[in-house]
Amino acid sequence: MITTKQIKRALRFATDLLKENYTDQQIHQMTSSMENSYREIEPYIPEFKSSFNQTLIKISVDTLAFYKALLTELNKEHALKMIQPFVNRWMDGQFDSWIARTVYGNRFLHRFYRRFWFARTNKANDTVGQKFEYIKPMGNLFYGVNVVRCSHVNFLKKMNAPELALFMCKADFYIQKYLPKGIIFKRSQVIAEGAPYCDFRYLSDD
Repeated sequence: MITTKQIKRALRFATDLLKENYTDQQIHQMTSSMENSYREIEPYIPEFKSSFNQTLIKISVDTLAFYKALLTELNKEHALKMIQPFVNRWMDGQFDSWIARTVYGNRFLHRFYRRFWFARTNKANDTVGQKFEYIKPMGNLFYGVNVVRCSHVNFLKKMNAPELALFMCKADFYIQKYLPKGIIFKRSQVIAEGAPYCDFRYLSDD
């Protein structure tokens, strides 16, 4: 279910971004269209058992609603140029609380929470949601995870907008600024580009 809170939050990100390039009238038209898009999208959102999958799909839903709104005023090429800044703002919003930044930025809490998160999500076994293979720490590997099933790819393909999935992938590099000090993120392949899995690796530089 799409909540009013989710829509208002996404509209705020969209409005802040659109203010940089468009008139008030254009912004009103696009944000109104974006709000209306949620009604079209909602029947197609998977019903996940996993709370993580429920949260994660929101970025795809919000991005798709924004994209549909952009296409009412812009051609596809220009609309796509607006997607990464929107996704990045959305991801920053995930870290707008002290608790979120502290947990994600502390080595012990980060790894504990993420491993718990992966295990709980796998246990739910949502057929079109995320599925993970956790890789234990070894040497300078803080930890790793192979994403063997991606909810973004599955949902956006169903919604005839597979081109949006890669913007979610790029955001994983954007949010590495919130990682624990001394941890860097690397990845060489993603499902969105046809790979069998996404190879997330978190490495210690000390």
